[in-house]
Amino acid sequence: MASSNNATTGTARTCIDDNGDVILQLGKEDNSNGALLVSSRALAQGSRAFKAMFSDKWSGEMPTAASPQTVQLPDDNLDLVILLCLVLHHRSSDIPDHLTCAELADFTLLCDKYDCIGAARGWVRSWVLDLVSRIEKKDCSEKLILVAYVFDLPHEFYKVTQALLREKTFNVRLGVATHGHHLIPMEVFDRLRSAELNYHEGIRGALSFNHLSGLCTCGGNLPQLLNWYTIIEGYGGCDSSLCPMYGALCLEFTTAMAENGLFPIKINTLRGYQDLLSEMPDFQVELCDSPEGCLCSSVLLLRRCMKEQVDEVIASVNGICLDCIYTEEDGKARDCRAGAHN
Repeated sequence: MASSNNATTGTARTCIDDNGDVILQLGKEDNSNGALLVSSRALAQGSRAFKAMFSDKWSGEMPTAASPQTVQLPDDNLDLVILLCLVLHHRSSDIPDHLTCAELADFTLLCDKYDCIGAARGWVRSWVLDLVSRIEKKDCSEKLILVAYVFDLPHEFYKVTQALLREKTFNVRLGVATHGHHLIPMEVFDRLRSAELNYHEGIRGALSFNHLSGLCTCGGNLPQLLNWYTIIEGYGGCDSSLCPMYGALCLEFTTAMAENGLFPIKINTLRGYQDLLSEMPDFQVELCDSPEGCLCSSVLLLRRCMKEQVDEVIASVNGICLDCIYTEEDGKARDCRAGAHN
């Protein structure tokens, strides 16, 4: 996070509002760098917690710019409180364009603590969308589940979970996603796991030799393609009178799959399967005397067919509906704001 952004810093305190009437003291009382001059009105308008705090503290004489009052916040992080104050004071030019996933999760907890979710929602939406566009490269990206859930961002929640299903399949760490707090219901993770298993089953079907039945137009009796192992051990039960080259080609293709980490099928992200399939090199082998429409030439089309099927599985991935999670929690029916979902 940009350190203090561009808030005016003096020798005694950081100035968020030149006409501020409150000094927020972070850390120890003698820490001058942890003193923030702010407007109590700006904080009270955006935060119900600050409004209640100030009302209780100043039932009589109110603070003024000439005589600001000090409020102790010993347990909060200075940079996060500065960012929150910049948001509540509408200091847009001083607010950073980017946060890390961990910083955004910390900021989310601070906003939840001071009950200012609505005031910060617009900025948080922007930060989430920035991060979700690069989610495969971001460590701790599952923390965005917490952020979108707490800030009630249905479309962003959908996009975050959709991206995690594609890019971090079977790698969403519950402890990381919750950021050490029990704010996300377990239903979210149950739905993620169910969707992961469903899409992985689709990948298994996509990486199957059964596509040959649709590729071959020879009109003969197709061999029994039971599984990968029958292909290796017995060339798929191939009748050599149908095509003498078919078995060798199946073995060649299976070897290429194994060399590229696709056989036997291992747990991977959906995008990982797509990348491995794209990295498979083309191989040239001898075909039979009449290859047109034959199984042997069809084997050469397998990778393209598998890639198309894997692409379809990835394109079909839906995110999770935040409104359905809310309904599961309290039993109140809601319209699904994000559309199609898991």
